[in-house]
Amino acid sequence: MKRGNKATRGDTVRRAVPTTTNGITTILARLLDAYTHLDAEEIATHYAEDCVVDSPVAGMCVGRLAVERSLRTVFSAFPDFSIHTDEL
Repeated sequence: MKRGNKATRGDTVRRAVPTTTNGITTILARLLDAYTHLDAEEIATHYAEDCVVDSPVAGMCVGRLAVERSLRTVFSAFPDFSIHTDEL
């Protein structure tokens, strides 16, 4: 799912977003959009290349690619997965 200014695999630097209220809102909006579209690749770009995620669902995920794979597995198992927010 290619939408807009997506980072590509191997990118080590995320799009620069200031750490202001508006910048944080922008990041959260990108994540919400990616979760809405079940876009594991885009969600994974928000993780460091060498991240370690200990998930109660997916277990220990080491690295961005492992996070992406675990998200794909979750989205495959739960194709109606959704996140709802009252506001950002």
